[in-house]
Amino acid sequence: MKYFTIHDIVGIEVSDQYKWKDTLIINIPMFYTTKEKFHKIKTKITIEYNKGIHLEGAYEVVSDIFINRNTNQILDKKYGALISKEKDGYKIICNQECNEWMMMILEYALLENQATFIHSAGVIKDGNAYVFPSWGGVGKTASVAKLIREEGYQLLGDDLVILTSDGTIYAFPKKFVLYAYHRELFEDAMQNKKLVKGGLSRFVSKLIPTAKSFLRHFPFLLSWARRHNPQSKRVSPYEIFGEDKIATSGHIKKFTWLERIDIEKTKTVEIDAYKLASKSLMITIHELFDNRLQEFFIATCADCFEYRVLFDESIKFIHNAVKKSKINQLFIPQSYHVNIVASDVVAYTKQGD
Repeated sequence: MKYFTIHDIVGIEVSDQYKWKDTLIINIPMFYTTKEKFHKIKTKITIEYNKGIHLEGAYEVVSDIFINRNTNQILDKKYGALISKEKDGYKIICNQECNEWMMMILEYALLENQATFIHSAGVIKDGNAYVFPSWGGVGKTASVAKLIREEGYQLLGDDLVILTSDGTIYAFPKKFVLYAYHRELFEDAMQNKKLVKGGLSRFVSKLIPTAKSFLRHFPFLLSWARRHNPQSKRVSPYEIFGEDKIATSGHIKKFTWLERIDIEKTKTVEIDAYKLASKSLMITIHELFDNRLQEFFIATCADCFEYRVLFDESIKFIHNAVKKSKINQLFIPQSYHVNIVASDVVAYTKQGD
């Protein structure tokens, strides 16, 4: 067994038979733990491997999605996962990589404990956390790289961080996803790695959904394809910056939505705290659930999850947490190169510090 603990909020146990431990998103040094510490965690997720998963007494709700209302279990045949609600958490029995379902269940488990992922970049300095929720591709990765290398900040995450109800931001330093336009920023990490870009990259993007559907019948090939995506390279932030540049937690000082729009120069725009909390929660659900949102709603109907936890209660504690910090929107010109975006984010972050 391999054990993880997500900042003592949620524990994750992975069986020895599970074949894709190296590509688990939670396979991050900071989360490694012992069996003894794992069992002290209130909410747990167990991941097991079984080549021939099935669900007796089930009926098909939509294509490839089955539920059993007697046991409140859901079987996702396409993604090879059987989901069960347990007394102290959740169990995933799978026959292929389970990152999609694991991250959805982990988010729900966090919400049950008054915490949530935020799809954002995050850094820390002198105990103060600076968080930048936004869409993908806005310039978050370049911004945190510049803050860390040139301004002495430490990384909490470039894509996901964890927010708790008391305003603490915890690190989730998953691997950076680097694209061709990042080469100038991460030259060492991308050495000898050729990535497609421009029109060829857009063509590959159109092919990926079809390729994934085919490769799901061959889990090991799908795992290999993910590691060798011609559009991107995944690199650990520990490798990029060094362990001393990775932080654990801090308290929110600035919580700033980043947006690229058609303007001439970067400007700050006020935003209501509740609206910011709502946008942050929705972009996070979009990021984590993506094309699994239908399946998550079906699991909710099967009583694996509760609507109030996902929406009603979560928006309240996110709102209460962010309203105590300095909040803004930072509108950035669409025409700006990613390096200019990073410079403007750095300038904004340092204001008032």
